Amino acid sequence: MGLRDFSLKIIRKHHKISCDVYLASRGIKNGREHLSKQIGMINDNISSLLTHVSAMVAATALLLAIFQDDDYLKYAILAEMFLYTIATFLLILNLPFLQPYPWTHDDEYESKDAELEALDDIYETYLARRYIYVYTAYMICILTMILAVIILIHFLQV
Repeated sequence: MGLRDFSLKIIRKHHKISCDVYLASRGIKNGREHLSKQIGMINDNISSLLTHVSAMVAATALLLAIFQDDDYLKYAILAEMFLYTIATFLLILNLPFLQPYPWTHDDEYESKDAELEALDDIYETYLARRYIYVYTAYMICILTMILAVIILIHFLQV
């Protein structure tokens, strides 16, 4: 089971708002275009977070060299680095590599039902990717705050 499948399983169990209700509540006429833009924004945000995470991994590597003599801080920094690496994997796996966007094609559907089913698939993809992105972003924010506290503790001890 992949990351997307796992998040879809959770979403199907807990998310009760259908694609029709989601689009209607926002007054959206072209659901395909709207969802495509939303997924594009998620991709942009993932790229920004990857930049931040790579800088934080580099910073933790530098701090690891600085805090070699302090066992407590050294292990805390190693744990931070490990968790940032996990966040990196989650973000990279959430990018749509080798998966064509179904909504970029102007498909001709056999019926209105087939078109609505395709829109529901796009909506589920959006929800799954948003779910993974949001919780990974929370994780990164918490890790960054913890790292700031660790550095502050070190400087207060000196």
